[in-house]
Parts: sequence; structure tokens; C-alpha cells
Amino acid sequence: MTSNNITIAIVGHTNTGKTSLVRALTRQRNFGEVKNAPATTIDVTNISLQSADFTFNFVDTPGIEDAMSILELMPSASLQTSKSDEKKALLALMQNPEYKADFDQEFKVLNQMLKSDIAFYVIDVRQPFLPRYHYELILLLKTHIPILPILNFTQNAQYIDDWKRELKANGLHHYLEFDTILLPRKQRLYEQIAIMFPEHYQSIQSFITAQNALDNERTEKAFTLLANFYFDLMTLRVKADTKQINTQNINAQIATAIAKIEKKFIDQLLDLYNFNREDIQHITLHTEANATTQDMFTLDEFGQFSIQFGKGAAAGATMMVGVDLVSGMTTLGIASATGAVIGGVFSSLWNYGERIVDKWRDIEYFYIDQPTAVKLMLNLLYIIERLNDRSHADLNPIIINDETESSTDITNFMKQTENLRAYPELHQKSDSKKDKLIQKIVKEIRKSFS
Repeated sequence: MTSNNITIAIVGHTNTGKTSLVRALTRQRNFGEVKNAPATTIDVTNISLQSADFTFNFVDTPGIEDAMSILELMPSASLQTSKSDEKKALLALMQNPEYKADFDQEFKVLNQMLKSDIAFYVIDVRQPFLPRYHYELILLLKTHIPILPILNFTQNAQYIDDWKRELKANGLHHYLEFDTILLPRKQRLYEQIAIMFPEHYQSIQSFITAQNALDNERTEKAFTLLANFYFDLMTLRVKADTKQINTQNINAQIATAIAKIEKKFIDQLLDLYNFNREDIQHITLHTEANATTQDMFTLDEFGQFSIQFGKGAAAGATMMVGVDLVSGMTTLGIASATGAVIGGVFSSLWNYGERIVDKWRDIEYFYIDQPTAVKLMLNLLYIIERLNDRSHADLNPIIINDETESSTDITNFMKQTENLRAYPELHQKSDSKKDKLIQKIVKEIRKSFS
């Protein structure tokens, strides 16, 4: 054992959730293969999880199926000898080529245990304690490395007390309830290891702190993705001639655009949390989009318009004041005033010309309506919440409740951020100004939905 890592062999009977345990601990949804069938894992596979100064090496092993036959092959004298001699007898048996083919999986497990610092013995407590499990424990204990039994599938498990009693009878008084499908209780597991390896106690505590920091950072990144989605949702717009408006066509255009934005968000979110598309039942949320119109300028846009007009007016007046001076003020300041008007109009047209011209041409802008936006935000907040609490061993997809009700918090949040529609030019673009707005949205999300 080195000074900065611990190697853990994940062992147990076939189909008890060994690979699922590794997935849950390492947050790797695609590690190994998980299915309800015997001998799914047939070889040794390893994966590491590390912090700045400490590493856990998890080694997944095949399922044990015939421990009793191996025990029967061991010399009877070895059962009464010292522990070291007992271990030597086991090694001699494993090195005998005569038995390699018959016990290939079991020997892979035992070899890996002998290379490891500790073994997690994964138990399906939905199953009764049968004689074969008793023989497994006897065989594994002959490696003389620390064993921590992991009681898996603990929800509604009727045999959990029987297993605890039998483990104690075999000298295993420390065990941990860790259901790989439910929200993983990883911190308890690492703290148990720290107790078993006091020389690594401080390093493991630092590792736990680093893992918690990563979890918090992941949540913050999820909120940033959500803020980007919300920004692009609110700046999404469709133009249409008011004389030839086809409401159905406009709604369809908005719905199609929303689906693209939503897919991008979901894909980024799944990538952030290391999940797959099948982990959410409906990747595209089937929400009917209803278009809504808006005044020529939102309050924020009107403020920007005034600023731009003022700047242009000041510049125009400065340019024309010379005319007034040359004329000896006989123009009574008319040149300056004219310059101010021309400068203001020019500046405004430069920044808002498209909106103004479109208004003159009877072109209207349509946006997503607020009830639809509320529904989308609630659904996506729900997805983030579920992903934060989701085990990477859970194969049941997250199901979106299409009847999610609105809330006062999110309605107020959207009213306070409605001014985002003033920035259509930043729709689905990267920009420093947009980044600042995104930061404000994240703060508002955190404040409204903490």
C-alpha cells in the first residue's frame, strides 16, 4: 500500500450489484455492463477516483459462483494450520493449472483481493443467507485482507437482519448499508474506510471535502446552463407581417426553436452529470408553445433607447454648435438643436433601426408566452434536482411530470427578468455582456429557488 492511495477489490456473488456500486461511487454511468443476468462481468476492470493528494482505485471483479468446490480441494491440514500457512495453501491451489479452467472467475477474484488493500463484499440483501454465501465468506477470509460487507438493495429487504447476524457470526462486525440505486451515501462509506485505515484518515477526510466541493461546483454549472437556456428562451423571437399573421405557423416556429434550445441544454446537462439520453424519458418536453406579442420596447429597451438618443443628440449638438458661433448666434441655436435631433435619430436608428423600420412596415415580433416559459423552467429545475440526487447505477429514467404546477417564486422570477427580451442580438451567442447578464440570472435562480 502506497502513501497516497488505496486499492479496493469489489467482490461478491454473481449479480449482487458490484458494477453498480462502482458506477455509483465514481459517477460513471457507462462503467462496465449492468443487466439482470448472471456472469455479466467476466473480467477484472479498474477505475480511479482521485483528489489532489489521494486516490481510490476501484477494481470490479467477476461474480463468485462455486466457492464450496474450491474449499473442498484445499488440503484438510491447511484448515488447522496458522493463518499464513492457510494463505499459502490457497495460493498453491490457485497456481495449479489443473484447476484454472474450472475456477477462472473465482481465481481472478482471489488474485485481485491479494493485490488490494481492502475488499468490498457486495451483498444482495433481498436474497436469504444460503449455504453458498457461507462458503464464499470462508473462502474470501482466507486471503486475510480487510473485508467490508456492503449491504445492497436495502429498500424493503426482508433478509437484512439475517445477513447482519451471519456476518457477525463470521467475524465481520463492520458493515455498511449502501443501496446503489438510491441516493448514494458516499461520505459514510469513505468515513468507514478512514476508520479502518487510520494512517490515511486525514487524507481521506480531505478527499471527502474535495468531492463535496465538486458536487457543489457541478450544481453551480448546472444553474449557469439553466441561465443560458432561460436567456435564449426569452430572447427567442419570430417576425411576422401583421397583415398576414398565421398564428398556427408562428406557434410552430417558436415550438421548433424551443425544442432545439432545450435539446442543447439537456445534452449539456447530461454531459455535466455523466448520464445518458435514456436517463430522461422525454428528452424533448412536449409543451405547446403559444406566441405572444410585446410592446415596441420593453422598459429596459426604452432605457437603452433613451441613452442612445441622448448620446447621439449630444454629439450632433457639439458638431453643429460651430455653425451657431460662426453666424454670431443669428441662428438663435437652431443649428445646435437641429444637430441634436439629427444626431439622436441617427444614433437610435443605428442601434434600433431594425425595430423601428419593422414597426413602420407592420412587422410584429412574437415571443414565447409566459405560462409556457414557466412550465419549461419548472421542468428543467426538476431535472437538475433529480440529477443531483440520482445514482449512476439507477437504470430507471427520470420521468417529467407534464402536469407540473406553476409557483409564485418562478413567476416572480420571470417577471423580474422579462427585460432580457431587450437583447435579441445576443440570442444563442457568446458575448461578455451576455455573460454578465447570465451571472445575474444565476443569482436570481439561487435566490428564488434555494
